[in-house]
Amino acid sequence: MSGNNQNYNTIVGPNNIEEIRAHSSRRRFGLRWIPTSAQEFEDSEIKLLNCLNVPYEIGFVNAGQVLQPGFCCGVAKLINVKIRTLVVNKTRPGTPLLLLHGLGLGIGCFVPVIRAVGQQFRGPIYALDLPGFGLSTRFNFPTDPKETEETYIKLLEGWRHTLNLQRVFIGGHSFGGFLATSYALKYQDRVQELVLFDPWGFPEKPEKVSYFAGFQNPFVIHFITLVTERVNVNAHFRLLGPWGPKSFASAIETTWSGCSASKLFEIQSGLEGSDRLLSEYMYHCIAGNPSGEAAFRSMMNWLVYTKEPMARRLHRLNTPVTMLYPEDHSFVPSIPDDELECLIGPLCRLKIIIIPSRHHENMLVSKTVEDVLLNLT
Repeated sequence: MSGNNQNYNTIVGPNNIEEIRAHSSRRRFGLRWIPTSAQEFEDSEIKLLNCLNVPYEIGFVNAGQVLQPGFCCGVAKLINVKIRTLVVNKTRPGTPLLLLHGLGLGIGCFVPVIRAVGQQFRGPIYALDLPGFGLSTRFNFPTDPKETEETYIKLLEGWRHTLNLQRVFIGGHSFGGFLATSYALKYQDRVQELVLFDPWGFPEKPEKVSYFAGFQNPFVIHFITLVTERVNVNAHFRLLGPWGPKSFASAIETTWSGCSASKLFEIQSGLEGSDRLLSEYMYHCIAGNPSGEAAFRSMMNWLVYTKEPMARRLHRLNTPVTMLYPEDHSFVPSIPDDELECLIGPLCRLKIIIIPSRHHENMLVSKTVEDVLLNLT
């Protein structure tokens, strides 16, 4: 594959990667409330991927089957789960790097990372849409948190088996960091090293929560937790319908005071308008069927905690781990460094790095992340 990136957006690959048009139905015209469709989502993804400075391949990988509960006491059925997968440097001989995104995101959030390290990384780089997110299969997950987590791990292993990858580095951001760690606990011989970017779901929830997602007022904390336990995280943007995209873009910029990941990406890449492409892509990620959000809601405890925290399991982890945290406040609680060192497995090599001038949402766009990934051996 050669030429400029205008030639890279063809879906190619082995027989286990299938053409997107055979995967999902398209609805571009006609009456609708939420301004999204599989076609528009794919278009926004391709526009964003054309910001890459390396050739890529993209398609679907068969990850196995799951039992889909029947609707309203109907008959359950097996469905095939297909995982949207991006790969660069597929023929390079080094150990592959697998990137797992956070809640409500997808492959596109790693475009800044791949753009920064793709030309120099020694092995292939894979990024995927987790099941229930992005353009991967969206289905009804179990409501039991343990079963939901096990479903994710089963599908990630099915994805790896289909591609016949022997050992991988895994980089996971937020929710992706939780799943990466869970996978490494079950398949330690398959993971060479974990790189976790402000991972969600590690500490136990304290008996009394005095600070929550940037708020200290106990009434506000109670209200937020009450709502998020009953409603999916991004439901309000979907309820806004045609006003959703503008509201979403405004919320990102307002929350992060002009230092959003999309704005930093435009600065880093030097590509005018790339911030808009990333913002539009992120909206399509959250505008569709909230299958992954519902799965997350079944696993969470007060949104920023989980019902099955990693703190209870880290003593079994022997895989080398690099933990990266943003210097600026993160709404994702973490385990204090000294406590983390006591909890981690005795054979595990642990490195903790603080990324200066970054927060949870924009930390992937940083020189520190680039250096860590390029130094993986």
